[in-house]
Amino acid sequence: MNPILELKGTFSSRKALPGGGSGSIKSEVSVKKLTNIGLAIEKMIQFWSKQDVIDGALITLYYDSIIAKSNRATRICDNTSVVGVKFNNNLDKHLITHFVTIEKLKESKKILKYAIEVMNKYFNGIILRDDFNKNKVIEQSGIYKDIDKISKSEFQGIIKEISYIENIDIEITTFNPIGSSIITLYNTKQDIRTLLRKININISLDKLLDGTTGETVLLNEEEIKQLQARAPFLISMGIEDFSLLDKQAKLELSKNEKYFIEEPTNEPIIGVIDTLFDKRVYFSNWVEYHEIFDTKSISTDTSDFNHGTAVSSIIVDGPALNPRLDDDCGRFRVRHFGVSNGKGMNSFWIIQKIKEIVRNNRDIKVWNLSLGSIKEISINFVSAEAAAIDQIQSEYDVTFVISGTNGKSGQRIGSPADSINSVVVNAVDFDENSTSYTRSGPVLSYFIKPDVSYYGGSQEGGYINVVEPLGLQKVAGTSFAAPWIARKLSFLIDKLNMSREVAKAILIDSAIGWHKRSFNQRVLIGHGVVPIKIQDIIKSPIDEIKFIVKGTSNLKDTYNYNFPIPLYRDKYPFKVKATMCYFTKCFRNQGVDYTETELGLSFGRLKDEEGTTRIKPINDDKQYDVESKTTESRARKEYRKWDNVKHIQEKMSSRSSATIPLSKNKLWGMKITSTPRTDQRQSVNFAVVVTLKEINGVNRIDDFIYQFSLRNWLVSKIDIDTRIDVYNVANQELEIE
Repeated sequence: MNPILELKGTFSSRKALPGGGSGSIKSEVSVKKLTNIGLAIEKMIQFWSKQDVIDGALITLYYDSIIAKSNRATRICDNTSVVGVKFNNNLDKHLITHFVTIEKLKESKKILKYAIEVMNKYFNGIILRDDFNKNKVIEQSGIYKDIDKISKSEFQGIIKEISYIENIDIEITTFNPIGSSIITLYNTKQDIRTLLRKININISLDKLLDGTTGETVLLNEEEIKQLQARAPFLISMGIEDFSLLDKQAKLELSKNEKYFIEEPTNEPIIGVIDTLFDKRVYFSNWVEYHEIFDTKSISTDTSDFNHGTAVSSIIVDGPALNPRLDDDCGRFRVRHFGVSNGKGMNSFWIIQKIKEIVRNNRDIKVWNLSLGSIKEISINFVSAEAAAIDQIQSEYDVTFVISGTNGKSGQRIGSPADSINSVVVNAVDFDENSTSYTRSGPVLSYFIKPDVSYYGGSQEGGYINVVEPLGLQKVAGTSFAAPWIARKLSFLIDKLNMSREVAKAILIDSAIGWHKRSFNQRVLIGHGVVPIKIQDIIKSPIDEIKFIVKGTSNLKDTYNYNFPIPLYRDKYPFKVKATMCYFTKCFRNQGVDYTETELGLSFGRLKDEEGTTRIKPINDDKQYDVESKTTESRARKEYRKWDNVKHIQEKMSSRSSATIPLSKNKLWGMKITSTPRTDQRQSVNFAVVVTLKEINGVNRIDDFIYQFSLRNWLVSKIDIDTRIDVYNVANQELEIE
């Protein structure tokens, strides 16, 4: 097998190019539509001027489609005023909620009035789509000469915005509380306790999830009813606080088999947040146990220790218990935090504890979380638990591995498996068929979750062996698939010293292989089933060349046009695929527009055309071309826009043939395009794994290394033995005499 190659070179960056003009409108715009929107705004002014709860107005713009950021309203409202984003019931239109001042609404109404005057005087009350898009509007002679109340750019801008808007109104979130619930309020720039006191709800600081600056609060049933009666417009989202744990299958009685294990030395530590751990098991010396759950006040029994102990048994000694799943990763130590009994958990309390646990254990890079709710996730917002985990991964250099939760076929996954930054794992049987208890994504009707699948056991194909307090047990569940992936990620990150972006990209790329899966398949099985052996993840067949590049996106475009892919008889004898991963900041209060940054991946041959050189992407993605007509819906569906895992590949068939160079320099290029939700662009680390498959089965890795070295790339082989030796030396204990 060939080793994976790591390439180090220089990526250049550039800001967004100026230009853009007035853009285009989606359909014709008439005075009647402008008048209706003006009446809707007047209705908002009258309503919000009379209420005394908030100082401002919460208004929702109902768009006619899923719109790109560039088509959002910036004159009626602006991007900085967005406090919530949803889809309609058919999941094909945006509903965007803004918090604005009454003065802003009055100003918008005035601009609409002036626009109506221009429409009536110069356009007979209607502007056609083709006339606007071809700039005939600005070619009208004498236009705006006697109407100086609105500029040409303002007029064009308001017409463009109105063309995408169907209505403006107040969006009321319906929620039927049962007991205490976690409620997120729209951000109205007020202290949340002061705001709630206005409607006679008094809460203590410990009921606030993110302190006084946050919008998420724990309320009891009576307090929620009071909020709904007095100010229902404040509620952005709500979920029941007490989450019942999903059930794990247990198929056989315990056996009293004896196992032996050596004492731990310098093995990597994986963090486990789960139910309680029984210290009497044979591998207890490998587990550092912290009991967070209050066992003194709440009684427990043996069953409360089963799940957590079983999960840790896989991480520590899974291959010995399951020889057919021996991954050659060795053993791992565990730092186990018991946060729940086996019956359920208080979500609000769990969120706070997870933040505290990770913050106080910064030496741990990989965390396993195999707890999950039986309740389905929402289609319009990420759960509070998942959002907290995404925030943790954005702030700290850690990766969470989360089980995909168990339930019935066709049921949506449960919290916290809707975490976007985490590696979410579903289960398959040993024939790689999805199990009967596996639930499915997507998250927010769009994001691919789970990320991957692994062997979780089933009645049809065989179970997973674990150790519980009473001994060996045969079980099945996504809870017992996730720890195997945590082992592999820890091997890559801790032992091979890979960044989390590289490790995640390699893991997901290994699961994809060369299979083309439909969206419906991916939301059940993820990107694929991860290979058992670690060698099959970090090595490739002799007819493949797999290499890694990584970098940081700071500006609009981050690029390198210096990839000398080897030629044979003046053609490229390869089929190509690439997988990119990155961790992004996320904002739960933005609803379905949850991720802060979009990174788009372009990789392919350089092409000379019209005096310039550009990339011809291997997946024919044209959304970044100047003349692109790609809609936001198509960009999301076909090119996974806003998803933080990107996979592109050329079509494979038995008749695949070599391709020719398209530029004089015969090079390939890679470009990472950044699109932020807000006006402030974030620095985002990324990793891309590229695979070249030789169509004739020839091993061309030596030629590849030679060609790239000539172009000033630093090429190194990822050698397992060497990196493990480095790890052992770095982690050995020195005895000082």
